[in-house]
Amino acid sequence: MKKFKLKSKIPIYLLLISVILSWSYGWVITKVGLNYIPPFKFATLRFSIGSLCMLLILFIFKAPIFPKGIWFKTIILGILQTTSVFLLTLYGMRFINVGQASIIIYSMPIWSALIGYLVLKEKIKIKQVIGLGIALIGLMIMLGFDLILSKDLSVIFGEVLLTLGAISWGASNIYLKKNFHSANKLTISTWQMIFGTIGIMIAALIMEAQKPITWNTQVLFIILFTGIIASAYCFTGWYFILSKINTIIASTSLLFIPIISILLEWVILDKSLTYTTLVSVLFITLGVYLVSVKSSIKKKQKYSGSYYSENSKSS
Repeated sequence: MKKFKLKSKIPIYLLLISVILSWSYGWVITKVGLNYIPPFKFATLRFSIGSLCMLLILFIFKAPIFPKGIWFKTIILGILQTTSVFLLTLYGMRFINVGQASIIIYSMPIWSALIGYLVLKEKIKIKQVIGLGIALIGLMIMLGFDLILSKDLSVIFGEVLLTLGAISWGASNIYLKKNFHSANKLTISTWQMIFGTIGIMIAALIMEAQKPITWNTQVLFIILFTGIIASAYCFTGWYFILSKINTIIASTSLLFIPIISILLEWVILDKSLTYTTLVSVLFITLGVYLVSVKSSIKKKQKYSGSYYSENSKSS
């Protein structure tokens, strides 16, 4: 029986691996794309394509098309989760490498825990406090060494923007948890992406109206990959994964994304691996693990009633 159960989940784990690899690769090609496309225009193109694909997926899975009665809350979620996160992330990535960006943005769980404690009065266990401390040490190592060694304030500026992006992502998760208990998560994710894209589009029109896009086949591939695969495919796959396997296993697997992104950056972009980056990865990954992983699966049981159970995203 156990052998049959394991075999039945093999396609789910293969899907999980494909999502992790796609998101990791998305970080690397996003950095390449920013050499040809201004960051806000990049985000506009990516999420315009992603939004259209997500609407199509709603029809395919026969999910509710509209978030009835919660339009305003969905707009706020879109501002927090798409507009804010990706404006900060893509603009910040102009100044720092893929490894640094992915490490910082995936510190999100520590900010979710802190905001959840302050807003929802959620309890923080000793293990999580230790995790918060370890992760913050990792961030300080990265920021501190970059300030001392590189003395490049643009690098620090980029890291601060990514940190603000991680905080906004954490805040959006708490906002989602507080306001969308009974809503279909696929429907909400689709419409928050649409509203968030409108916000990004406005920023692009104001800030980058005169900045051109250098079109070539590589840029076209990057836009299509990040829009169709890294956005629509990965988000849909992620919700399906969360409905089929333990949330702890799925969420912990996301810790591989910064690590794989760093390795892909090393292989594809020929970026050297520094001791500072490796130490920061170790501290932040360990800290996020301690903050994220619970001793029970109550959270999984709470949300497993709907086909799409949780909300997450990545680059």
